[in-house]
Amino acid sequence: TDVETAEARGVCAVIAATADSGYDSLGALMEAAAAAADAGGRPPHPLIVYGQSQIVRFRGAGAAALELLTGYLGSADPWTRAAAGLQSADILHDLGRIEEASRYCDTALTVFRDIEESWGVVMALTFRAALDKLAGDYRGAIAALEQAAAASRYLADASDLAWFYRQLAGLRVRTGDYAGAHTVLDLADRGVWAQGDLGAYLRLIRAEHAWREGDATEATRLCEEILRDGA
Repeated sequence: TDVETAEARGVCAVIAATADSGYDSLGALMEAAAAAADAGGRPPHPLIVYGQSQIVRFRGAGAAALELLTGYLGSADPWTRAAAGLQSADILHDLGRIEEASRYCDTALTVFRDIEESWGVVMALTFRAALDKLAGDYRGAIAALEQAAAASRYLADASDLAWFYRQLAGLRVRTGDYAGAHTVLDLADRGVWAQGDLGAYLRLIRAEHAWREGDATEATRLCEEILRDGA
């Protein structure tokens, strides 16, 4: 039907746009998909909701994006409800409203867990870790990232897992868990080939690791290597 066609075009456009954050070009497709859903007497597809809010947000109107998402926070569809909450949390974080962001994130995480939505659980846990890190709660961030990495093993490729391990290594260095940092750095090294310049970040973490363990020579060598490579 025309409704399904408009919706399918909108969903495909959102999926394509997420690769390069090219949301500015989505406006007409999102409007057509939302209008078609409304004419058909049903709510828009969750990804259409996501696309609509991203368009507004990337135009610099965070408050307007929050207002748009508010209409979906009570959606009967749990995925839409949780995704709208997590998007709201991300926008609130950008606006400096950290306590509100934390509440929205935790609520979204609970819903995603209740419906056993692995992708949503991973995204919410990753955001939870970022909030904990911002608050200086490195152990809380480690716990959240470890859960996210475990939940993403069936979803992620080597580069995604390497990103998790890199984050965990940096946090473990900050908590003084050098043995734990060594372990996850080794795991990250195994996937470094899959993600471009991740190796430079790994070397930087290793440099901080060496410095904190008192090996200034190795820390200096790694930093000079990074600078020499222009990374």
